[in-house]
Amino acid sequence: MSFARNRKKQVLAELERLSVQVAELRGERSTLELERRLEALHLEKQKVADELAVVKQERARIELDVEHKLGLHRAQIESERRIMLGEAEAERARAVEGARLAVREENLDAERKRFEEEVEFRTKRFEEEAKTLRDLTGQILERLPNVTATFTHTSGDVPPAAPKVIER
Repeated sequence: MSFARNRKKQVLAELERLSVQVAELRGERSTLELERRLEALHLEKQKVADELAVVKQERARIELDVEHKLGLHRAQIESERRIMLGEAEAERARAVEGARLAVREENLDAERKRFEEEVEFRTKRFEEEAKTLRDLTGQILERLPNVTATFTHTSGDVPPAAPKVIER
């Protein structure tokens, strides 16, 4: 039995040695598989990094485009604000000028009315004064006696002219 036991021990040792060899071989295969997988992962990592770079580049382009559009929009809003302020200022100036013209027109109308009243008053007053003077002159002439006067010139070197008669 000792022979069988020895043989059994030998077979078990051989089996164990072969198992270690198989494990080593399998380990090599798994190392090769791991290296291939590692290489595939590196390629995939590079591909993802390239895609990420493209996405970042696209995002940066979009951000620049948005910033540009935002700047244009701000400029447009500022321009519109200036235009609106200018229009408001112009409208205010037109309103002020309109108010000035309205006041000036009212003043001219009032001045024209005062002038017409003054002219009417002076005309009436002049007519009254003229009537009073005519009446007074008429009364004076009625009270004066009727006189006929004849004037002759009596100086030396001018011949006598026809007498002038003034009658009333």
